[in-house]
Amino acid sequence: MTGGGMHHAHDGNACAQCMSSEPLRILARKLESRGLDARVVIYPGGEPDEHVEEIVITNPASRERGEIRVGDDGSFTWEYFGKLDDAGISKFLDEVTNALRSPGVLLRRTRR
Repeated sequence: MTGGGMHHAHDGNACAQCMSSEPLRILARKLESRGLDARVVIYPGGEPDEHVEEIVITNPASRERGEIRVGDDGSFTWEYFGKLDDAGISKFLDEVTNALRSPGVLLRRTRR
């Protein structure tokens, strides 16, 4: 893909595994269209001619937000580095809560 961070290599053969990874590549292109860096990374698998792919996503305008990895198996991880001081705990709490809470579900307040 020109001008983006998406990188991949094919030997010209349309293997079944390569065809099944097309949704991953579509997602990478859509992420790039939203201004994010999305690199498709290929790792060798356990068998010859087998490989594992994932997208490594970063925000070039906010690298401190960490990186997200989406695997060809649908797995999703977010690596974010911060400090566990008072400000860091508050930020982490907000980020995790917003990421995992369903839309429209109010935050439950605990009473002390």
